[in-house]
Amino acid sequence: MFQVRVFFRKEDNPSFLIFWRLGCVMTPVFRPVTFHLARGRDLRALVSREIGLPVGIFRLTTDSGVEIFDCNVLEDYGLQIGSTVNLDTWDGWNELIRAAISGVAEQVCRFVPQGNGNSLLYSVRCVAGEQVTACAKYSGAGCSRSTVYL
Repeated sequence: MFQVRVFFRKEDNPSFLIFWRLGCVMTPVFRPVTFHLARGRDLRALVSREIGLPVGIFRLTTDSGVEIFDCNVLEDYGLQIGSTVNLDTWDGWNELIRAAISGVAEQVCRFVPQGNGNSLLYSVRCVAGEQVTACAKYSGAGCSRSTVYL
């Protein structure tokens, strides 16, 4: 008589890692990605959901510095499970994000456009999962501490 024992071990390995250069932070992404089918735009949307930044304010590059374009398949860049993707925000956004994270209302107000009367909402998710939101509203009289919520 034979006795068979089976052990299951669940491994939580990330699909890929996001290295956000702004804060020198590495964020694991556990959502499934099919690298031979997914395109750069799919990866940008996934990163946007994970990090909390709008798709249009950052670019993604590989470890070798090659920019990941929206129309190309991820496998073309040599990306595979466990790869690292670098996230760089466009000029001007780094200062706003740093100001919002620091919680200094006057610094955030410097980035609010004057004269259009629209409300602006900027949201950044920190690595710890805590939501930091800077909401600035131009009221015609200028930006004041009471109109910025951090």
